[in-house]
Amino acid sequence: MKNSGLLCTSVFAAGLLVAAGSAQAILIPAVGPGTGQALIVHGGYGNLGPSGALAPAVFNNDGQMLTAGLGYPVLGGLGGPFRFLSTPLVANVPVGLATFPGQVPGIATASTSMVGVAGFGRAGLAATNYTLNANSAGGIIGANTFGGSVDNVNVGAPLAGVVGHFISGRINLGGAPGDFFAVGVRSRIDIGFGVGLGFVPTATFFPTPIVIGFDGAGALPDFIAGDFAGAQVLGPNSLRAAAASFGTFAIAAGATMRFTGTVTLMGDPASFDFDLMDLNLLNVPLDNFYGMGASSDATSILPTPGAAALLAVSGLFAARRRR
Repeated sequence: MKNSGLLCTSVFAAGLLVAAGSAQAILIPAVGPGTGQALIVHGGYGNLGPSGALAPAVFNNDGQMLTAGLGYPVLGGLGGPFRFLSTPLVANVPVGLATFPGQVPGIATASTSMVGVAGFGRAGLAATNYTLNANSAGGIIGANTFGGSVDNVNVGAPLAGVVGHFISGRINLGGAPGDFFAVGVRSRIDIGFGVGLGFVPTATFFPTPIVIGFDGAGALPDFIAGDFAGAQVLGPNSLRAAAASFGTFAIAAGATMRFTGTVTLMGDPASFDFDLMDLNLLNVPLDNFYGMGASSDATSILPTPGAAALLAVSGLFAARRRR
């Protein structure tokens, strides 16, 4: 039984947010080859054992998280057949992938839904359904990795504001020794000119990656890392978590903003169900933004481009609990 508490530290969340600083500026979706892409992978991975007790989270070049660090397991290679979807994104046309029992070693079920949001003053990429129910199949770690990129062109006037990402969800563990669940989010924002295959970036911003680790009554530290983070402990092996990160940006009229992000869910065994983005958990007005986000209501947290910019204030806090 541990008594370390749930630590909420400075790291980020799964989605991308933009707050407009000008009522005349509008981001519209670009069209053509390379202007929007989605990739979803449901797979079972080998377990390379624990990371170091003080090790940081590790992401590969594609944005997939390989370990949450701090003693959490490290993903190895794919342990057998996997399922994937790689497809261009067309504005407002949802894409998704569902995996059922017996299809992927290490996964009982998994689902992912994403949509490129555009029109009515909205622009970005929203993940609205993401679940993972793993199983203990010979030490294989089940993982649901998804992400994409979208190009949006700024028309009308220069635009300045806040950019970032968010995620929310509920983690439920089985409670057996070795159970764990981890979430990782990594994003980048490129500003430049041209679109799709002709896009040339002139500035790049990397928000702080979000990392969540939870093993219930186990010996590992439970933590949420993000600029803004919040949690509700629902039981010894159940947690609701939300996180977000922001940074400032400026984009000239006629320039393009490319949002790219990847979310990794991994567990052995566990479940992660999408949930409403709880603004009370984060105490930040996410409904004042439009852009990219991951929650069941992500498409509604995208208001018109007259919203006031939010001054991001980083926080560090700990919500202590006893088991």
